[in-house]
Amino acid sequence: MRDEPGEGLTRASLAALGAERLAELLLDEAARDERLWQRLELAVATRGPQGGLAGTLRRAIAAFAAGGHFMGYRGSFDRAEELEQLRRTIADQVLPQEPRAAAELLEAFLHLDEPVYGHCDDSSGVVGEVFRQAVKDWGRAWARVKDRDPLALADQVFGLFRENRYGVHDGVIPACGRALGRKGLGRLEERLHEAWEAEGARGEDGKYRALSLSLGLREIADLRRDVDGYIEAVRLGGAEDPWVLEIAERLLGAGRAEEALGRLDAARVPRHRYGASADLKVRALLALGRDGEAQALRWEAFGETLSTQPFRDYQAGLPPEEREEAEARARQAAREHPDVLEALGFLLDLPDLPAAADLVLSRSADLSGDAYMELRDTARALEADHPLAAVVLYRKLAEAPLDRAQSRAYAHALRDLGRSGEVARRVADWRGEPTQEAYLAALRERHGLKRAFWSRWDAGGR
Repeated sequence: MRDEPGEGLTRASLAALGAERLAELLLDEAARDERLWQRLELAVATRGPQGGLAGTLRRAIAAFAAGGHFMGYRGSFDRAEELEQLRRTIADQVLPQEPRAAAELLEAFLHLDEPVYGHCDDSSGVVGEVFRQAVKDWGRAWARVKDRDPLALADQVFGLFRENRYGVHDGVIPACGRALGRKGLGRLEERLHEAWEAEGARGEDGKYRALSLSLGLREIADLRRDVDGYIEAVRLGGAEDPWVLEIAERLLGAGRAEEALGRLDAARVPRHRYGASADLKVRALLALGRDGEAQALRWEAFGETLSTQPFRDYQAGLPPEEREEAEARARQAAREHPDVLEALGFLLDLPDLPAAADLVLSRSADLSGDAYMELRDTARALEADHPLAAVVLYRKLAEAPLDRAQSRAYAHALRDLGRSGEVARRVADWRGEPTQEAYLAALRERHGLKRAFWSRWDAGGR
C-alpha cells in the first residue's frame, strides 16, 4: 500500500477522470471491499426516495444481525465505524423526514448488540458508544412521532431495558422520557414493579436484577422530579447508604436541606466519597443559614483530603485580611499530611512551587516511582526553577522499573535517568543529595546485574 498519493493524484486530477470512469473504479474496488460497498450503497440510497433508503438500511442491519467472522481489538474500531455510519444515516437522513420509520430502524439497530458483541472485542468501548448514542436517537425519534402509543412504547422501552446484557442500552428510560409522557411512565413503572414481584432478588442473579430494577424506578422518579419516589426505588435495591449522596443531592434540589443533612450525618460514607459528602453537607448548612458550621466543615474537608476546592471555598468565606494567614496554615497542613502525593498535588495547584520542591527534598523517602504520572508531572513543573527537586523525582522514576526488574519498562527508566542528568547540569547546590556521577555509580553498583539495561545506557539509549 502506498504511504502517500502520487504527485498527480489530487482531487482535481480525480475529478478530471469523469463520473463514469470513477464509478467503474469504485465498483471494481467495492466488489473486493464489503465496507466500501456498504458505504456506496448507503450514499446512493440517500439520494433516492425515503422508502428506498429505509430498505437499504434494513438490509444493512440484517447483514450485521447475521454475525460474521470475529473481529479482535483493532477490528472493533472498523466495526464501530461501520455501525456509526449506519446510525448516522438513520439519525440524519431518515429521522427528520420519517420519525416513525427511523424509530423502527433504530430499534432494530439496538437489537444488534447480541450479534455484534458476539463477534468482536470491544475492550476500547468504541462500539458501545455507538449503541448508546443510538439509544438517544431512538428516544428522539419517538418524541417526534405525533400519533405514538405511549403504553405500547412503554412495553418496548421495558424490553430494551431488560435486554441489556452488554450495558449498551443504559439510559433508555431517560432518553424516552419525553416520548413516554405521564401515561407511558406510569405503564413502565407498572412493568418494573411486576417484574420485581415476579422475580425480586431471588436466584443466582438476584442482587444484580434487584439493582437493575431499582435503577429503572430511580430513572422514572428523576423524570418526574419525585425525590420520595427515588428514595423508595433505592430501598428496593437494598441499603440506602451507598446512594446517600445521590439522595442528598436530590433533597437539596427540592429545598429539603435539613433532611439532606440528617441523612448525610447518619450515613457511613467510604473515604473515597468523603469529599463529595462534605461538599453536600456544606451546601445544606449554607441553605440552612449555618455559615459558621459550613466554614468549619470546609477546613475539616481540606485537612482530610488536601483538595484545593474546599480550601478555596474556605478562603473565600474569610475576611480579606485573614486569607493570607489561612494560606500559610494550609501549606503547613500539606507539609504534615501523611500522604505526600496529595500534599504535592495541593501545593502545585495552589500554586507554591518552592514549597513543593522543599517537600520533595524533605520527604523523598516517602516517594515511590510507582506513582509515575504524579511524579512525572511534578518533575516537569519543577524543572525550570527547582532543578534539584526535579532530579530527585526523575531518579525515583528511573529506579522503580529497575527495583522491580521490569524490563518492559526499561525504555521509560532510560528516558527518566537521562532527563535527570540533563536537569542535573543546572544544580548549583546539591544540599546533601549525591551528584549525578555519584548517583550513577551507586545505581550501577545496586543494579549491576541488569545487563540489558546498562548495555542500552552505555550505548547512549534513552
